[in-house]
Amino acid sequence: MKRPYSLFLKFIWVGLFILSNTSLASLTFKEAIDLAFQNNEDVLIQKERIQKAHYTHKKAQAAHYPTLTGSSSLTRSRAETSITETYSTTKTYGVTLATDLYSGNATNLAVKQAIVKKKQGHTSLKQIKLGLLRKLRESFARALYAQKYVKLSRRILKRKRENYDFFRLRYPGGLEPLWAFKQAKTEYKEAKWELREAKKDKELTLKTLYLHMGLPFPEKNRLSLKGNFKLFKLPSLKDLKGRVSLKHLDLKYQNQDIEWKNKAIGIKQAGFLPTLGMSSSYSISQTNSGDETKTLSGSLSLSWNLFSGLQTSNAVKEARADLIITKRTLKKIKRARLDNLERTYRLHSKARTRTTFTLLKFKAARERAMVVQQEYSAGLQSYLSWESSQNNWTQKEIVHLQALRDTWTTLAQLEEAVGSFNQGGKEVFGEP
Repeated sequence: MKRPYSLFLKFIWVGLFILSNTSLASLTFKEAIDLAFQNNEDVLIQKERIQKAHYTHKKAQAAHYPTLTGSSSLTRSRAETSITETYSTTKTYGVTLATDLYSGNATNLAVKQAIVKKKQGHTSLKQIKLGLLRKLRESFARALYAQKYVKLSRRILKRKRENYDFFRLRYPGGLEPLWAFKQAKTEYKEAKWELREAKKDKELTLKTLYLHMGLPFPEKNRLSLKGNFKLFKLPSLKDLKGRVSLKHLDLKYQNQDIEWKNKAIGIKQAGFLPTLGMSSSYSISQTNSGDETKTLSGSLSLSWNLFSGLQTSNAVKEARADLIITKRTLKKIKRARLDNLERTYRLHSKARTRTTFTLLKFKAARERAMVVQQEYSAGLQSYLSWESSQNNWTQKEIVHLQALRDTWTTLAQLEEAVGSFNQGGKEVFGEP
């Protein structure tokens, strides 16, 4: 009853979320993570695999328990002579109890293997969540950028409209040239087109975000994202390398695989050892003549595979070779993860530095545009100087916004490169 109940709750949750989209005011990054971890299909599939591994473990444990078998039979026979013909009926009822006393430790090792598989299942779930966290941060950053760009496009349109109205009033009186009026009109139309495109881009980025959250995209979406492109204190590269060596999920999974294959060698080696089993049975036989026979028996069985055509020996060698491959793969993965960490750390550091410079340039362009606007109103600056300062201000703001977005996307790559994960994505960089 557990599975149907959990599915019911999921459907209720998804339904409520979809229905509430018409009135949902905002969505934080933390809320997006929670929704994704509850509804993303890859996460749900892996949870089912963990459940499957749990039952595999229980099945392996069952080999320790004895088996009890019940049986019954009915036998009818006919005996014929030259004089008589007789019939006899025999009914037999019985139970048999059997258990393995020793199997070369193969049963214990199989149970331990199943436990390791459960651990690997949980590690894989964290790997999936870590990859999903990267996709969420990237898609959230792009959607947040698109949302902010729509707001910026509205401000630009408002300013271009005011410019167009300004020239429309001054041109007829000969205060502004015809080319300046036409340019202001063209820029106003272009700004309206830019706003329409920005809205389309915002919708596309939100669709991607909904996809990663495992939710259908509503036809009427009034959802807005809540948050800013925060910059967290960045740990040193040395510190992050230490975390990779100790906590990287890929390395953890490989170490668990080594543990599993060590036990696989033991299971194969058990083929060299004898097996000991015990069984006991009790039966009652009844005939139609009224005779009754009760039988109680017990037995011990010892078997030893003295020669198997070198199958067991080669199976052990095969398992050992597989273990060596896994250990060497672990070393290879570790080197690759450290190399990837250095690369992504550099990319993110460059993105952070670029954000600082673009902010300074944006502020400077804004201050200059305000000064030139005042001078232009006083007749101290030409139209071209005024227009250039306005466009430079806009461009620098867009570039800074793009730099903030890129900082978040490179942060997502760095989080995945570190490879450690805590529920909510708080392991390395804190809650955004």
